[in-house]
Amino acid sequence: MDRATLRTIETPRGVELKTDSLGRFRVCGVSTDVFVAMRASLDSYREVQLQLSVMEAEGVRRQNIALARGARARDSTAASASVTSSAHRALGDGTASVRGIVFGGAGPLPRAQVQRAGDSTATTTDSLGRYQLAGLSIDTQVLDVRRLGYLPRQLTLVVRPGENSVPDLYLTSVATLDTTRVFGRSNRYPEFERRARNSSFGRFLRAEDIARKKPATHQ
Repeated sequence: MDRATLRTIETPRGVELKTDSLGRFRVCGVSTDVFVAMRASLDSYREVQLQLSVMEAEGVRRQNIALARGARARDSTAASASVTSSAHRALGDGTASVRGIVFGGAGPLPRAQVQRAGDSTATTTDSLGRYQLAGLSIDTQVLDVRRLGYLPRQLTLVVRPGENSVPDLYLTSVATLDTTRVFGRSNRYPEFERRARNSSFGRFLRAEDIARKKPATHQ
């Protein structure tokens, strides 16, 4: 908080590090109970971006990241093409799928959208909350799960060759307001109302005005 202007100032914090010889990394001093953006990149591999959070009660979060070879890896020289062709096929696009079940407050949640973050690869859950998302590459994937009336969720997972089973996902419903009912009544004397609004003199008596005066009726 700026003491002079009383305005909040956001100061982004970040750290850049390299994995060791076994691919391990560690980041300390991470804020808890907030989303942390992570990006993993390496020459000849596709970059992976994901979000995660460290729960205050746990204090630590383990996250594995798998990278798949990108376009530059496929443009290798002819001398190494025969050596790496099998690895490219194993780590290529569209070689894996994930399946799982999405639950709401009352049970399996149908018509929830499951989409790979960053592109249009998506599917929806069936009447039993089941989904299957195919055509995924063998690397770390981030799935967005959304359903109208529920808080969205993100799931980060390492996709392996073949079919991958995903732990059950539970969406939290959001509070909704009751429907708004609007009642209208037609005007029997539109010309009278128009004159009453636009006239600068005279007095216009409506039915309720006459009723308040309790007029005497004669037969």
